[in-house]
Amino acid sequence: MKNFLPGTYLLIAVLFAIEPAAMSAQSDAFLRKKGEGEVWIYGGGGSTKTIYDARGTQRLFDTAGTRFGAYVLGADFNYGVSDRIELNASLPIGRYTLRSDHNFPDRTIVAPAFLGIGGTVAITEGDFRSAFALQLRVPPGFHNGIYDDPNHPSFLSDGWLEIRPTLAAAYAGSGYWLKGGVTYGWRAEEPEDEIVLTAEAGLNRVEGTGIFLSAEWVMSLGDPSNPARPFYAGSDGAAGEFTGGTGRLVSIAEEEYFVVAPGAYFEFLEQWTLSTQYRLRLVGTHTIRLNALYLAVGHQF
Repeated sequence: MKNFLPGTYLLIAVLFAIEPAAMSAQSDAFLRKKGEGEVWIYGGGGSTKTIYDARGTQRLFDTAGTRFGAYVLGADFNYGVSDRIELNASLPIGRYTLRSDHNFPDRTIVAPAFLGIGGTVAITEGDFRSAFALQLRVPPGFHNGIYDDPNHPSFLSDGWLEIRPTLAAAYAGSGYWLKGGVTYGWRAEEPEDEIVLTAEAGLNRVEGTGIFLSAEWVMSLGDPSNPARPFYAGSDGAAGEFTGGTGRLVSIAEEEYFVVAPGAYFEFLEQWTLSTQYRLRLVGTHTIRLNALYLAVGHQF
């Protein structure tokens, strides 16, 4: 089975809770062989007016009709330096917006979410494979703290430093594959650490094509039902600026959610692959309810 499958990584954005889903199989147990590599360019996103609050109930952001939009254009690079070691890099760039029907000013930011650099080492090979991956995510700015950025008070600052070790496993059968992984997200600044569980099952009975279903469960090591602080949608993020509506936006210092993502891919023109994925956030606590569609083009060399 060729490794042209959307991966299991969640790409944490500069602000709120975008999940642009690396569209390569980065940092899973299917590694590129020595001297082989791939580049993926992906894009997509979505918008929403709803959140899952601290009780897990779906509701509107506020009564002012506030809508949050998150769209991303990104690139992933994977290269096999040996048959057991792979280098990985990723750079998602997002466009994030807050718009309300009345009272609140529109806010828009276009910025890199992070620069991700790391590697993956094979533990076992064969039909059943396992691997260990480590990724460092470097934020685009140098402001310390996600709540008090003077330049972007309505958003969650400029990201935070994060280290993500992952243990992954996969099985390649005749016309199908299974894979999964567990990631620990060590996050600096105010965000609590988190654990991410992923799983995927796919079929590729017709050569050059495949369909799959992925699932992802993000679990905070904090308490999303009792968040440290909310985050207001006012012009400067302060409670005093929140007028004309009832309700408030949430932070992502701690959040939990479960996502399912059906998708498909097909190969075209030798060494090229087109892949698509739709991510549905089905349940959550203290998090944005954001469903989104992504499209990716990959080139293998």
